[in-house]
Amino acid sequence: FLDMTNPRKMMMAAAGAGGYQPIGADFDGTNDYLSRGAQFSNTVDSKIFSISFWFKTATPGGQLKILQSATVASVRPSFDFEHQPDDDFDIKITDTSGTIRMQGIVATPGDTDWHHFCFSVDMANSSNRASFIDDSAATTNWLTYQDYILDNTMSNFWIGSTEYGTQKYNGAFADFWMQLGGTRADFETTATRRKFITAEGSPVDLGSDGQTPGFGAPTLFLTGAIDTWHTNAGDGGGMTETGALTEVTGPT
Repeated sequence: FLDMTNPRKMMMAAAGAGGYQPIGADFDGTNDYLSRGAQFSNTVDSKIFSISFWFKTATPGGQLKILQSATVASVRPSFDFEHQPDDDFDIKITDTSGTIRMQGIVATPGDTDWHHFCFSVDMANSSNRASFIDDSAATTNWLTYQDYILDNTMSNFWIGSTEYGTQKYNGAFADFWMQLGGTRADFETTATRRKFITAEGSPVDLGSDGQTPGFGAPTLFLTGAIDTWHTNAGDGGGMTETGALTEVTGPT
């Protein structure tokens, strides 16, 4: 018996026996983005940041915003994560004076297929950092990496756009999991990656609230049915959807 009211069971059924295929949420590059005009709940400033998500880019070569945060609009962001015109990911953390405290440039495949990305840092120790694409260590140029407490309590966050509504992401995400603080997801460890991606390169079900990997409740976990995808199954509180995300076939 298939419970047609349970989107997660339906996704597993669609992927085949024992499989899991998350829904893809498509951002159209023109109207669609998510925002939160308040601090994420249950966060404190920390030296720890972990993130995992599936992505596909509709327009390789574009300058597209993935994640940005700021104290208030027009104040320099703490997190600035974007897809660069050369198809690299540029992940940058700055303080309010604009000083770059961490910056990593990550090479991505630069095509329109689904890929998995996971990344984590402990700013207290440069040995405790990881950057992986599709279960393989990503070519990453660490331009700077300082012992710094990350401002996880920013009061404005955007997914798929800058604070000004520019550089809108044109492509799709699936199972967007992010932890501000807490225990670092040590993605350099194969056993940890297996909690997010199989050895065959397929998605792993992270649970309805993103706690199955064992790192507690994530700050942000965007998953499930498209009409509630933006509401956040993690414990940080919901986001506001601008435009209209549409469902696309997710990664397998």
